[in-house]
Amino acid sequence: MELGCLARARERNFLDLRSGKEPPKHCTFMRTEETLRVLDDLIRERSILQHPFYRVWKRGELIRDQLATYSRVYYPHVAAFPTYLENAIQCAVDFSTKRALEDNFVDEPTNPAPDPELWLDFATATGQDRNKVKRAKPLAKVANTTSTFDRLTSQGIASGLTALYAYESQQPEVAGEKMRGLRESYNIKSPEALSYFAVHATADLEHRASERAALARCLDAGTSPAAVMNAAEEALDAYWNLLDGVCEEAGVQLSEALP
Repeated sequence: MELGCLARARERNFLDLRSGKEPPKHCTFMRTEETLRVLDDLIRERSILQHPFYRVWKRGELIRDQLATYSRVYYPHVAAFPTYLENAIQCAVDFSTKRALEDNFVDEPTNPAPDPELWLDFATATGQDRNKVKRAKPLAKVANTTSTFDRLTSQGIASGLTALYAYESQQPEVAGEKMRGLRESYNIKSPEALSYFAVHATADLEHRASERAALARCLDAGTSPAAVMNAAEEALDAYWNLLDGVCEEAGVQLSEALP
């Protein structure tokens, strides 16, 4: 039965998962694997590297003041990330998921230093005063982003894992592209300035694998695929919105940034 369901399911458009049309409940393997496949497709489709800000970044067209603005505006999301993990840990019900999230949480302050401090090293390299970055009031769009991630990671383990995965699954590639651009286009090359990105280019490979496995367990246990897709849409919209805020503050014209 499982294989038959899987074969029939592959003939359907699984983007229907976003609208609540789910595979049959008894096809557990098919429901899980296809939901995760569609989730990964959605994340690739909405990759933050396609945002106009990062298009300009990759073309080497940002000026130093715009990089500095980025480092300041983005900081509240970095500072809030441990709270997202704490929220999800509180929601976790099975040992494997809780342990994976706790390992991720331990990485935040120790690999090799707290993530916010590593980010502030980068901000300093762009010319920002680290204490002013820490004290700066978040922009409205950034506050909306952190609020959305806080809510998603607090309302249930499947929602929380999805939000974390939608963000962290992108980070190895995003961090690698940022380091390349900083070195080649913006003459920021010191290991200290690049440490935040170097860490996330590698550590988030493990994080995204553990979060994907935990999501599979949730789906196997009966979590609705539609619920996963809805949480993913919200998280990806919030992440994109954060970069919209960066563009507005840095003076990067969204309409002009597209190729």
